[in-house]
This record gives sequence, structure tokens and C-alpha cells, in this order.
Amino acid sequence: MANSLDLKQSLEIDVKYQKTNKMDTFEIEVATGGSSITYTITPLEDGRFQVNQKDDVVGVVAPNTREQGITWTTDDDIDDDLLENIGRAIEAEKLG
Repeated sequence: MANSLDLKQSLEIDVKYQKTNKMDTFEIEVATGGSSITYTITPLEDGRFQVNQKDDVVGVVAPNTREQGITWTTDDDIDDDLLENIGRAIEAEKLG
């Protein structure tokens, strides 16, 4: 009986660890117009990512997996080129 309880506790700890790691914020750098901008990325529970620049929320972006690869969408006012660059940086950091 002790072994099954230990296994259950181990699995619960592993799941909590994975959820915590998945939700960790991270920083990316995106080159735009000859300079580089640092964004803080916060993974959201629904698979989207919140993008912040310093203390300002830039928007929320979402990956869409298609046959041609991952495309990125947003309902926020983010330029298409910037959205693609942010998406590629997120892929390299978290999804790759």
C-alpha cells in the first residue's frame, strides 16, 4: 500500500512542477528597425501568451498549429511583422 501512495504523491508533485514550470515568465528580445526590444512573456493556462514591455501590456498572442507550421494570432493591436517575430521568439524559448 505504501508504494501506491508514494507513486500517487510522486505523480502529484510532478504535475504541480510541470504546471509551475509552464507558467514561468521569461524574456525575449525582438529586433525591430535596427534595435532590440525586450518583452516579458507570461504563459497563460489556455495556451496563449501575454506580452509585456516593461510595465505595459502589449497584448495576448496565441499559436495556431497548421500543416505549414505554427502561425500566430492576436486580437490586440500588434503589427503583423512584430507578431511574427514575437511568435518565433516564443517558439524558440518555450515550444521548440
